[in-house]
Amino acid sequence: EGQLAAAISHELAHQELSHALTMWRRKVNASRNQKFVLSFDEEWDALFLGKNGYLVYDEGMEKEADLLATVILYKAKYDPRVMISYLQILKKLEQSNLSSVSSMLSLHPKSSDRETWVRDQQLQLPPVKDLRLTTNSFSEIKAILKNAEMKKEKKK
Repeated sequence: EGQLAAAISHELAHQELSHALTMWRRKVNASRNQKFVLSFDEEWDALFLGKNGYLVYDEGMEKEADLLATVILYKAKYDPRVMISYLQILKKLEQSNLSSVSSMLSLHPKSSDRETWVRDQQLQLPPVKDLRLTTNSFSEIKAILKNAEMKKEKKK
């Protein structure tokens, strides 16, 4: 649950920091002399997720999102160290050479850089007792889903 919370916190941080709006404004300003802001000559994934796509954030924005995500986790009473474990999972996935994973990770700085940023941020947070990694309700939901999956497999 904590790792899922870390991923969601990172995306929430982008939203809170208005990164999408900032990138959109950059694209609009860069295309002022063009007839259309959006050109649909390219494939959707290249247009939005490619190296110069509309949804690609620069390294500074990714760093800001990682730092704020750590604070979001902390304020939500999650142990902010789950951000590190989440990034370590991403690092393992980086090495898997799956095309879907590598294309998503290519939009982010190296996991090792991100881990360094997050560790530095965590050192600045005051200690708090009873930070959680997961909750009982999340564990119950996982058990229900696992049970449903097992029943589905038995039917096959």
